[in-house]
Amino acid sequence: MKAIINVLFKHFKLNTTIKKYFSTKIAPPTDRKIYTQDFFVDEYNEVMAYYPKIIEQIRNWDFIKNYHGLPDRYTNYMNWNVDVKDTKRMATALFTLYSYKHLEKPANQTEDNLRKAAAMSWAFRMAEASQLTIDDVLDNSLTRYMKPAWHKLEGTNTAILDAFFVENAAYLILQEELLKHPQFWNIVRLLKEYYLMLVVGQYLDMRSIPFERSFELLKYRNIKGYYITNMPIRGSMYLANIDNPDCHAKVEELLKISGEWIIIQNDYQEIFLSTSEYKKDRRDIQQGTNTWCLAKALEFASESQMKALKENYGKNDDESARKIEQIYHDLKLDEIYLKIEQEYFEKVNSCLESLPGILPKSFFWNMMHIIKNEYMNG
Repeated sequence: MKAIINVLFKHFKLNTTIKKYFSTKIAPPTDRKIYTQDFFVDEYNEVMAYYPKIIEQIRNWDFIKNYHGLPDRYTNYMNWNVDVKDTKRMATALFTLYSYKHLEKPANQTEDNLRKAAAMSWAFRMAEASQLTIDDVLDNSLTRYMKPAWHKLEGTNTAILDAFFVENAAYLILQEELLKHPQFWNIVRLLKEYYLMLVVGQYLDMRSIPFERSFELLKYRNIKGYYITNMPIRGSMYLANIDNPDCHAKVEELLKISGEWIIIQNDYQEIFLSTSEYKKDRRDIQQGTNTWCLAKALEFASESQMKALKENYGKNDDESARKIEQIYHDLKLDEIYLKIEQEYFEKVNSCLESLPGILPKSFFWNMMHIIKNEYMNG
């Protein structure tokens, strides 16, 4: 596992009791230095310090607190699925606060504004967790975050209802914290777009088309990767009152490229990283998901390999999945992956150079390195 994760886990093993949110001030960055291994240290502590406030808000809503068992039920969901005490899996929240602190003018980084950024960070993280719960149900995943998936603990119907609740709770938290913000509706629209496009991406993952044309759907899967970074960064731009359409268009272009890379990287890791965290029980292969590895295999496979792909891909048994994995290794897709990695970062560099002057290029450069070196890495 990469050095940053080792550093964070070494220094930040959280106690069961977290300080009250109002006891820790969220500090603006003291400088704008280039990416270092401890870049999320402050953000992690600050986001976690605000978590009790989020739980308090949810438990105190009248339609929750007046019904026996509901406050504890949704607290348990949040603790299991949202606050996972893993810096990598908390990336949506951390990206959001980190982005705001590097996009907002230092003079505007008041305690009140930074707390709003922390609230927005949790709202975005809650929406993401909700979608992942649904995703696990649809994929019948056994695990999430190296522990049983929520639907395996609570049952499918209950898990779906919990996911819907937390998704809508995210909007209520945004409303309570940001309703008077001039960019409130742009932030809400961004979150709605995020959730809607993830639903579209999930549908395309499940869509059945002739096997030989599976690669045609790959570009649509990249929607998921794009929205992983789009919501935290552009949401932070709106929170910092950066609403210039040209700025957002340029950032969207950059994030679409990086989002495409995230999906390719994730597909690669599930095959070529040996850790069980990324193998995911070979479900992408067994469920016939349209992955980058499959697309490349279809492009380069010999006649015999193509026959084996058709016979084994999408079959729900380990032996068939192992045959597919062996084809991927025989085709040396890991070497192909390393070659195209450089191509993507050349595209990123071109986009970075075209960013409007109001946007700090160093921040976006740092974010691209974070995505490349840490996000989804084992």
